[in-house]
Amino acid sequence: MNFRHIAVEELFVVGPAGKFGSLEDFPGLSFEEICSLQLILPGFPHSLRQLIDAEFIRHGSELHVFRELDALSHIPTLISDGYGYSILPLAAIADPLASGQVSIARIDGGSVRRTLALVRNSSAVVTQASLICEEVVLGVLTDLITQGVWQAVPEAGSSSKGGRGL
Repeated sequence: MNFRHIAVEELFVVGPAGKFGSLEDFPGLSFEEICSLQLILPGFPHSLRQLIDAEFIRHGSELHVFRELDALSHIPTLISDGYGYSILPLAAIADPLASGQVSIARIDGGSVRRTLALVRNSSAVVTQASLICEEVVLGVLTDLITQGVWQAVPEAGSSSKGGRGL
C-alpha cells in the first residue's frame, strides 16, 4: 500500500450542551476522568475506535463503552439527547457544536490525534484519472483547512499540484 499523509486532527470528548465548553473555550480532561463517562463509540474494526482504544491502553486506562454505533453522524444526536459521551474529531460534530447542541473537552492537553491519509494499492495500475481525482481531493481539503472549515493541521510534505500545498 502507498500512503499519502494529508493532515492530523485532534480528537475531543463530546458531551451534552453545557457539560464542557465551546470551540472558543473548553476545559481539559484526563484519561482517568474520561474513563468514568458512559461512552458511545464506533465499534470494531472502525479505525477511530482502534485509535481510541490504543491511546487509552497506552495510558493504562480502561474505557467504559456504553454503546457502539458505527454511524458517526448519529452519535452527536444521542449525545445532545443525554444518552452519553463520545470521542470524536471536530469535523464529526461541527454543526451540533456550532449550534450549541453539544460541548467539547480536550483530552490530556490535546495529545490524542489521528493522521488522515490517501491510500492506494501499490499493485494496482495508477491511471491519469485517479491522479487527477487525488489532486482534486487534496485541493478541496487544503481549502477547507485554509478557510478554517476543517480544524486540522496539514501533514508535513503533503501537497497537491498548483501550489495548493497541505
